[in-house]
Amino acid sequence: MKLAIIGGGNMGTAFGVAFQNSNLVKPENIYVVEPREEQREFLKQKYAWNSNNKICENLKNFDVVILALKPQDYKDPCVQLASYIKDNTLVISVMTGIQIDELKRILGTTKIIRCMPNTPVLINQGVTAYLIDPEVDQNSIDLIETILNQTGIAIKVDNSDLIDAATSLSASGAGFVFYLIENILKAGKELGFDELSSEKITYQTILGSLELWKSSQTEITELRSQVTSKGGTTAAGVEVLENAQVGKALIDAFVQAKNRAKELSRNN
Repeated sequence: MKLAIIGGGNMGTAFGVAFQNSNLVKPENIYVVEPREEQREFLKQKYAWNSNNKICENLKNFDVVILALKPQDYKDPCVQLASYIKDNTLVISVMTGIQIDELKRILGTTKIIRCMPNTPVLINQGVTAYLIDPEVDQNSIDLIETILNQTGIAIKVDNSDLIDAATSLSASGAGFVFYLIENILKAGKELGFDELSSEKITYQTILGSLELWKSSQTEITELRSQVTSKGGTTAAGVEVLENAQVGKALIDAFVQAKNRAKELSRNN
């Protein structure tokens, strides 16, 4: 198998590593198009991948092409790529907001799978929602499911609206989690802990809470109730959060992220 990656950033690299680790493709058969010279050198030194800074004839006869470009940068490279896409080429898009129908129009192929991963796929702990065009054959479906399951968990969806929802819930969701952690760390320092102690306490509190949720098979509302005694310290803090409408703000953030994903789709 020969694999081409258009865009050698974090997501393109993560998917390339997943293909390589699956033993489906040898390092010398992975080719990356990436404009940044330092990134191309990094990929060569770490993974022994070949690369170029632009679309060229080296992209002929690849079995799988991964599109990992920023949504504002995808059109020109895809137009240039179209002449190298064969009938049997599988195209995997990890680009935010770019619909399958738009890629069909530009690339002239129907074998397209659209994926929306989040950044924890970089450590094989991610979530990827994926949408498959009806023209994609079963062998290609088996292939992408094998790859996605190496990067975390995979959720198959049946429409582009749910891809936009996944963009919000899992992709932007990771960013929102980091935002919350940032502010918990600030709270730790405000309470008198030094930076290192605040990080240790915050990390273990979050990790332990997640593991308790996972292992107890108890509803999250019940777990919160168990540590929210009437008149106690947690109840006092929850009251502040509720008065500030933090729950509503979180829901609004996810809705706004989904709306932005839809805007990107319309604009492209």
